[in-house]
Amino acid sequence: MDQIEDQQEENKFQVIVVQIFNDPENKNNYKPLKEYITANKPSYNMIENLFIDAIKDLDHKVIGQKLYFIINELIQINIQRVFLRILYNYIQARQDLFDFNYELLKQQGFQKLWDKQRPEEIQQFIQLFRLEVQQQEVEKLFLQLTKSKKYDDAFHLFKTLNLNMHCFQQLMAQMNNNSDAGKAAEFINRQNYDVDLFPNIVERLEKQSSRYIQNNYKWQQAEEMLIFRKQTLAYLCEDYYFGGKNKIDNNKQIACSIIKRNDLLPLIKKDDIKQQIIQDLDALELIPNDLFTRDIFGPTEIIFDKDSEQVYIKLQDLNQQENQIVFINEDGELLNMAYDHLICQWRQNLQQQKNSEERFYFDVGVDSEFISSDTKLDKKGVAVQILQISSFQYTFIFDLVFLQKVERFRQLFVALFEDFEIQKSGQAFSEDLKILSKFLNIEQLVIILLIQICRNYIDIGNTFKHLNGDSSVRNLAFISQQIIGKPISKFEQCSNWAIRPLRKAQIHYAAMDSLIQNNGKIRDGFYRRGERIN
Repeated sequence: MDQIEDQQEENKFQVIVVQIFNDPENKNNYKPLKEYITANKPSYNMIENLFIDAIKDLDHKVIGQKLYFIINELIQINIQRVFLRILYNYIQARQDLFDFNYELLKQQGFQKLWDKQRPEEIQQFIQLFRLEVQQQEVEKLFLQLTKSKKYDDAFHLFKTLNLNMHCFQQLMAQMNNNSDAGKAAEFINRQNYDVDLFPNIVERLEKQSSRYIQNNYKWQQAEEMLIFRKQTLAYLCEDYYFGGKNKIDNNKQIACSIIKRNDLLPLIKKDDIKQQIIQDLDALELIPNDLFTRDIFGPTEIIFDKDSEQVYIKLQDLNQQENQIVFINEDGELLNMAYDHLICQWRQNLQQQKNSEERFYFDVGVDSEFISSDTKLDKKGVAVQILQISSFQYTFIFDLVFLQKVERFRQLFVALFEDFEIQKSGQAFSEDLKILSKFLNIEQLVIILLIQICRNYIDIGNTFKHLNGDSSVRNLAFISQQIIGKPISKFEQCSNWAIRPLRKAQIHYAAMDSLIQNNGKIRDGFYRRGERIN
């Protein structure tokens, strides 16, 4: 029955098309076509096949004489563009059959239809019917689209007709506002233009970035996060100086302190503001940034609130001391120690136990820390900074900025993730692994497949969700609270992982993130709820 109904619908479509081409001046013939496509939502290929089959026996020369009426009416009723694309492609592939008199087509009115096309279709339409369109006419349409804020259409027109840079600059000027600057950045990136050509868009995005950070982080965090982005930090200080949206105590004092510490005065662009700041720099006492001056090996919240010392888990609670955290940033003794501990010793132990019927595993927790793009015009993208691997005895923190091209580290990395018997635990680490593999120039699909097929990886969040029947994946802080009784601090999650040396609190956070995933209580909590995931 379904096949019969489908055949009837297809026949209906073909009858509609034939009626249009036999009597194109009858406007009543067009509406059923639009209604059919709306109701049935046929695919491009299906419409194309039905269309070709419908008109195969019609006289193409007669069709060519009627094309103006057909295309004009299809545009007037705002026919689905998929049908127009099929029609244009059909004509383009069979131009010799239509035997067009192109001068006659222009006289019929085709010259007036080019700007009624969608921007991505205009070039094909002009070439198809050999129209002569003046550059100033195209630029006039581009300006109309730009001023009416049809930015995607304007960009398509610019791109398909290769308009000049002056047109693009006009588009950027129109989009230089808080709502549209992000899309402007996408257009710049798609054209692969030098961002220095668009200083106003860059400034707009930097100010947006500074305000986002201002609204979501303590000023101490904000200063560190922007410490390598001096101009954005200067914008942040201007906002702090005048209070910003989120009023903070001692706002002028804080702004002047950051400006003084980071030598930002030359980057304050408005002279009147700069003069006010100069006066206050001499008059106000500078406020230190506690992240730098009161650094501790523990949860960062303790720096700002002593009472939070009992709130969060510390590494000592997981039976690891500061001297068991090994930070590695060069090819040498410490890297060899890590390779020996994580790979060689484990393989030796496994060899000794090979006659046992019990299957042995070496458990490690894994995590990594990244820095993200500053703005949409920052082409650096996501940059991995450190990789943390925790066994019960040590936590190794690998500084990937220095180890990226060190062959010994690459060998350790591959050996660790290719070994079926080393049980890795992490959270959403598969995505991290893709970035890490690309960063280290390693076949990322090989490692991802090993994790998925050999199942030598436990995703903590997904496992907790599965064993507890949760509706969503929980983060580590929640899981830790549920199983151990205390959450882990997430203060440093978005801190500046590019600074060197890392602060003690950052080291503590990084070690905690991997160690907690290899913690006995966490694993026991999983085992009590279900079998080992392997």
